[in-house]
Amino acid sequence: MHRFSRIFPALALGLVACAGAAPPSKDAGTKDAAPSAIEGTAAYRERMAMPPGAGFEAVLQDVTRADAPAMEIARATIPNAPNPPIRFTIPYDATKIDSSHSYSVRAVIRAEGQLLFSSDTAYPVLTRGAGHTVDILLKRAAAAPAADSALMDTPWKILSFAGEPLQGVEGKRRPQLILKNENGRAAWSATIGCNQMSGGLDVTGDRIVFKAGMATLMACPPPLDMLERQLGQSLMASTHWRIQGNRLELRDEAGRQTFLCEASQPY
Repeated sequence: MHRFSRIFPALALGLVACAGAAPPSKDAGTKDAAPSAIEGTAAYRERMAMPPGAGFEAVLQDVTRADAPAMEIARATIPNAPNPPIRFTIPYDATKIDSSHSYSVRAVIRAEGQLLFSSDTAYPVLTRGAGHTVDILLKRAAAAPAADSALMDTPWKILSFAGEPLQGVEGKRRPQLILKNENGRAAWSATIGCNQMSGGLDVTGDRIVFKAGMATLMACPPPLDMLERQLGQSLMASTHWRIQGNRLELRDEAGRQTFLCEASQPY
């Protein structure tokens, strides 16, 4: 009886000790111990202040598959971003990270819906030797192409006509062509620097017809007198128009350039 009383207490203590020891977790020291945020900075080289209301955005992406779009993991946004360097934090779910995959961070700055700056190279993070911090250099986005100037009601500075560059004469008005709508009717006016010429106008699609009209009758010194005659002849020969950016080109039926003009401010 006494011998059993000594054995059971020792056995009970052993059972209690075993019951209190939790089994080791298979995930201990892996994902749950890893940081769950990317810390970074973003800057650009241009010496300019951040435009008012500009927003910053940084995105953590899975870029493993080169033949497929990058998959977003998480992002951070900063409305009304400060001047660079911009410090940001991207919290992410560590359970979404696969050690066999590749990850990178991209960043952009936008203002009023327009892209101003963006990263143009990969900035690896998290796996394959990369860490949890990143410093991004942003490059200025290419300017959007300017909208084409309007054909009508734009002062067009005449650069050349009849295939010859045109130089203004010192002390005279600059060479200019204006196409306009007056009282519901299209009309044109032009000058080489001496007399003012004008007439009616028809525009249908890319076709254009200049109609002879009126002109002032000042005596023009050479070479303006000859240039005025060529001006009228070239306008009457023009049948097609095309605008690219701030340039207006007129051509005849054979496709020869009759005028090349540039949009300018009213004279």
